[in-house]
Amino acid sequence: MARRKKEDALETREKILDAAESCFCMMGVSGTSLQEIATKAGCSRGAISWHFKEPIEILRAVLERGRLPLLDDLAFAATLEHQVLPAFRASLRKSFWLIKNDKHVRAALEILVFRCDFSGGGKEFLEAHRRELMMMRSLFCDVLERASFSKEIKLKCPSSIIASHITSALLGAIKAHFLDLGEVDLETNAVGAIEAILIAEC
Repeated sequence: MARRKKEDALETREKILDAAESCFCMMGVSGTSLQEIATKAGCSRGAISWHFKEPIEILRAVLERGRLPLLDDLAFAATLEHQVLPAFRASLRKSFWLIKNDKHVRAALEILVFRCDFSGGGKEFLEAHRRELMMMRSLFCDVLERASFSKEIKLKCPSSIIASHITSALLGAIKAHFLDLGEVDLETNAVGAIEAILIAEC
């Protein structure tokens, strides 16, 4: 009986997150009310409050559920002694695949980039987004320096500059992908841009 109750609670929580994700994508974070989430989830506002003490926790959970594993994959690539660049490219392709095929990843990115005005409690997510971007750029540096150490590439300029260019190319490709409603092939554009940077600067 206790196990069934736990399963029911987890199922309700997922329904709430699914409903919130859909509402955030359609109406934006600031334009979504708890009642709209409850109606779409087919539950009461009390059920939402039981799972999430504050409304901001719903947004946090939606974004966490759709979080890309890119930072973890880059951190792993930066520890390798050989075949650093293949691991780096594999981490990017994995993220591109998830963006195209995982609905929660797609929704989280769309919400974070286009549907969150970062006012009020949203400032927390803006700061978190900035920290992740800084971490990603730092990990790009680590990967480049590790690849240089293993003689896979020869850096023509500081790794920090190359990492900044790669970060900008990646973010630009992701935004273009969403703005064109998927008509722009994310992997082709992003990989092509990043490879061009590596050829020009390494």
